[in-house]
Amino acid sequence: MSLPNVAYFSMEIALDQSLNTYSGGLGFLAGSHMLSAGYLQMPMVGVTMLWSYGYYDQRIDHSGNVEVAYIRKYYDFLTDIDVTVEVETFGEKVKVKAYRVEP
Repeated sequence: MSLPNVAYFSMEIALDQSLNTYSGGLGFLAGSHMLSAGYLQMPMVGVTMLWSYGYYDQRIDHSGNVEVAYIRKYYDFLTDIDVTVEVETFGEKVKVKAYRVEP
């Protein structure tokens, strides 16, 4: 019996700290699902947003105050699989590009 192919859509997926696509519980849950599916060799793909600036970074200044910084992220370790589609959202056409995270 073959298993069905599954696409797992989540706004956050925590796969690795270097991939800033999560901030908390939802991301960790989705990441755990994806990692388990990978270990079990399930036919599953995860789909999430990859923001250029990720979630904001927090720093502590010299006075102990929290500073919020939006730092541009570069994901050179992702594999460009050369897939681009155009979707319409709120009346605007948006290009969506796919990348692969190697296990």
